[in-house]
Amino acid sequence: MPAHPVGNREGVCPEAPDSERVMDMKWDSPAVIAKAKSPRAHAAESRLETLFAEMSPTGLCIPNFPKVKSYLFHHPDMIDLVQPICKAVLDRFPKPSQVALELYQDPEIEDQYLTVYVRQEQYDEDILDELHEVSNHFDDILCDTSGWLLITTDFQDPLAEKQCLEKVTNLVG
Repeated sequence: MPAHPVGNREGVCPEAPDSERVMDMKWDSPAVIAKAKSPRAHAAESRLETLFAEMSPTGLCIPNFPKVKSYLFHHPDMIDLVQPICKAVLDRFPKPSQVALELYQDPEIEDQYLTVYVRQEQYDEDILDELHEVSNHFDDILCDTSGWLLITTDFQDPLAEKQCLEKVTNLVG
């Protein structure tokens, strides 16, 4: 699968250290639970609600909203970057293309990261070049984040509307 990585993985931003893997964290540990109850956590939750409310009218598909929200909650430095990234992809690939924000979970190693997929019924010849152009605009900004984000396609058909029921509409709250 062609990938256009954006984030602080070795090779993308060589000067940045490899990020801590999300799956290595113990989400039910006392330290994580205390952090989730902190004022900083409440601020992250508020920023997430604002993000998804502002993305609501865009038609962005989020097939598994709870996982995306959880990832962003644990990588709050990425919250303010998701909207401009998704907007740039949506602008570059308007309907009938489908733009989906998903959490990719690697089946072979314990790793996960956000992925913005572009799906089309009939793929344009230059889709990979266009995806690369969009991702290049955000490479430098995301090099300093705690997470990772990929802008790519999986060359699949767009998801059925019922699979995209968790579009950004009706997600806040």
